[in-house]
Amino acid sequence: MLPLIGLLVGIALGGERGGTPGFWVGFALAVVLVVGAVIEQEAAAAQARKRRDLIRPHSRTIPQDVKIAVSVRDGGKCRICRSTKDLQYDHIIPWSKGGPSDDPNNIQLLCGYHNRLKRDR
Repeated sequence: MLPLIGLLVGIALGGERGGTPGFWVGFALAVVLVVGAVIEQEAAAAQARKRRDLIRPHSRTIPQDVKIAVSVRDGGKCRICRSTKDLQYDHIIPWSKGGPSDDPNNIQLLCGYHNRLKRDR
């Protein structure tokens, strides 16, 4: 649409398709409009990538700050048997079912035995 506007402007200035000055003015305007639109699209895409990078992706990895908060909250013990051996961080709502890894309310400390009993339920 934008290149067409540029060509129409050139024709309106008295040029016809070919080599007249009015045509080339319109053609140059069309090129400028297309290049400007491409630059705007690239800038918008770059901003979208930056915003996406600032938001944590849905990752299985539990961030360090969440691990610390969960460990303090659970007292460094399994939430079921209170064991302090073979502790593992566990998703209450499984990651495979959409449970977040960056929310301390969805992570708990379990000993290896109780974590294996729970599995993906």
